[in-house]
Amino acid sequence: MLSPGAPIDNAVEARKYSLVKVEIFKIICPRFITAGKQIAAGTTGQSAHDTILNTLFPGSSADDLSKLSRVELLQLAQEEHSQSPGRSDHQRLGEASDQTSDTDDEHEWNERQENQDPAADDVNGLSLQLNLKSYLGISSVRAALRTIFRLNPSIRDYVRQRIATWDVSSSWCFTTISNGAGLHQESQLLSPTIDEETCINAYFLHAHEMTPMLDEADFRATWKQGTRTDGPWIALLNMVLVMGSMSTGSGDDESHKFYYGRAKQYINIELFGAGCLESLQTLCILGGYYLHYVNSPNMAHAVMGAALRIAIGLGLHRDTATLDTKIGETKAGSRPQLRRQIWWCLVCLDTWSHMTLGRPSQGRWDPKTMNVSLPESSDSATLSLDHSQAFCKIATRVQDRFAHLEPLSISELKSFDVEVQNWHQNLPAELRYREMCPERLLTSYSFMSNRFFNLRLLLYRPVLLSYANRKVAYDTLLPEEQAAINSCQEIACNAIDNIASGFNEPNRLRVWNSVWYLYQATMVTLVSLIADPNHPNVSRWKASTEKSLQLFQIVAPWTKPADRSRDVLASIYEASQLPRNDISDIPFDFQIAELDQFGLNTFSGGWQWDAFNGFEEDYQQQPTNSAMW
Repeated sequence: MLSPGAPIDNAVEARKYSLVKVEIFKIICPRFITAGKQIAAGTTGQSAHDTILNTLFPGSSADDLSKLSRVELLQLAQEEHSQSPGRSDHQRLGEASDQTSDTDDEHEWNERQENQDPAADDVNGLSLQLNLKSYLGISSVRAALRTIFRLNPSIRDYVRQRIATWDVSSSWCFTTISNGAGLHQESQLLSPTIDEETCINAYFLHAHEMTPMLDEADFRATWKQGTRTDGPWIALLNMVLVMGSMSTGSGDDESHKFYYGRAKQYINIELFGAGCLESLQTLCILGGYYLHYVNSPNMAHAVMGAALRIAIGLGLHRDTATLDTKIGETKAGSRPQLRRQIWWCLVCLDTWSHMTLGRPSQGRWDPKTMNVSLPESSDSATLSLDHSQAFCKIATRVQDRFAHLEPLSISELKSFDVEVQNWHQNLPAELRYREMCPERLLTSYSFMSNRFFNLRLLLYRPVLLSYANRKVAYDTLLPEEQAAINSCQEIACNAIDNIASGFNEPNRLRVWNSVWYLYQATMVTLVSLIADPNHPNVSRWKASTEKSLQLFQIVAPWTKPADRSRDVLASIYEASQLPRNDISDIPFDFQIAELDQFGLNTFSGGWQWDAFNGFEEDYQQQPTNSAMW
């Protein structure tokens, strides 16, 4: 009788031993060995199998194990595991699922592909593409999608049937240049429907009030003169026109394609060699806003990384007594105020884009190496930026803490939440109450309030997901767990109410931003309904979910992703109201690749059930009454 790791002298015995190990793996993890695939009995394969068998069943022989049933094997593995050094009963957030290695999935994406769907969304899982496998952490919405599909696998199949009916005709898609050099083809739009002056006015009314990275008077004067023809200026001008056209007009207006077609001729590798403020401002608008608008969040992430390096190369991260006028444009040194504003706009844009990606900040703000003071001005745009940078400093610390291998504890998240609420309490009335907000600040107010609710939601959502995945009774939870879950659910409902109150004055830029956060909040109410259908607050969650679906329908003319978002949410909601299918009724040969349509094979911050796709019987048989903190 052979034991794992024992020497094998006979080739026949070696082959037999290898096949026995393969059969054991088929019993334990049938999805890991698909039909029609054979595992070679070479030295490498034997070594890998030996390692895993020794880990799961130390001291047991392959022959003995092959005689056990699947249930017996699982019980034996659990007994072996229970004998290992124990953990505290009060584990930290996420520790019930061991942190998975970053190498569990190879993350790739392709956002330059032809027929890129503008209604799709990598981060929110709205894409039909199979190429969206970028790294998203635990604060991303994919963790919520995984939870829903694991709690009720029939929902997965129901949604799959619904998305098969989606219209992805060419009218929904951007047409790209054949070599993939850009997102749009200028020839598709001979002329914009929104003129340049209207776009510039809209830009300074909406985008500039949130991120005042331009000198408005200087920009307008340069535009009117029409004498500058250098690449950085033309790229910046057209990106301003892109953002302006996004800030006005109806949802089906495509003027932004025309202006981006002109800008992209100057947005190339040469732009990174032009160390001037115009190049940096161009990249900030491109990576901070537009690439998110056209569903290229990973490209945006990369662009913002480049922008941060250019800013540091220009010395924007330091306040100095005498700025070197040779850096960038010759008059940059005489504009320390603008340089500070650009720096803080860059920090804010990068922070906002990270909030739902679950990625570390990579040191965007380090007071030990950066000493940029706050802009000194009393105008409304600077006021908005001042409060935004304070928020982003908190959000950066939250993001970095979520990115740590050591999970976040409830006491830590409560401490962060107190900081966020204090920040909101200290906002001036015009940025805190919609009825007191002047028209010029409405977009700033809308974005700011959405981010306030979203950051609080991101703090508490992992607690809700942990509870849902453990499938334990609510009354068995610790009081602090119950309080955190209640907070998450209440924040989600309040976020939906807040967004609903702002749709009286539709604006494409505000609607686009609100739809993004509305989807995030509604996913929480859906998880709550599915995880705890008998909870006393079910009627409130249902009302909030239905209100959200109505809002998506109302704003559909203003933004393409609204229809797609509503379809996903409505499908989940409808399926959750149907009788549940027993997991044994789900076809076991369901192709994992099909779940890539929702990005469900992406590593999402250490959830152990990612490796099993969330639906395996052996996971369900594991003990579910262990506390996490």
